[in-house]
Amino acid sequence: AFANGKKSIEGIPAIISGLPAMMNNSYIGSVYNGNKLNSLPLLLKNQGYTSAFFHGGNNGTMGFESFSHMAGYDKYVGRNEYPANKDYDGTWGIYDGPFFQFYCQQMSAMKQPFVTTFFSLSSHHPYSIPENLKNNFAEGEQPIHKAVRYSDDALRQFFNCASTQSWYTHTL
Repeated sequence: AFANGKKSIEGIPAIISGLPAMMNNSYIGSVYNGNKLNSLPLLLKNQGYTSAFFHGGNNGTMGFESFSHMAGYDKYVGRNEYPANKDYDGTWGIYDGPFFQFYCQQMSAMKQPFVTTFFSLSSHHPYSIPENLKNNFAEGEQPIHKAVRYSDDALRQFFNCASTQSWYTHTL
């Protein structure tokens, strides 16, 4: 499958359902957003997979929760399902670092085989980084560069956690 998207709201349908961004607005925000379509979780459900969409954002933000259900995910996990409000970035939802760790642990509780999707937040404007980590990452030419360094580190820590889980050797 091949699809494209310039914005986050276009990327989710592109990755999950192969829908290219060819309209003036996103599929999620369009009149077509209720149409039945194929998606990765629906195709894998027929093969016995369970599925979950993880998005540390405020539930309902950008229509991701609704789209994930329409796309056939068994479960949506957002800020409301996250146990600690202290990790809220003040704008979008939960910082990537703690939400990635939560994601790792949540997958370990899922029935196998499973497929998950994770949508990260910290590389979105205003590029928030937890206060206690702000000095850990170098500035860049653009404001986003420091946040991307933070997100990259959060992803590294996620893989450190994931590599210790029983399901890890069976992942793509």
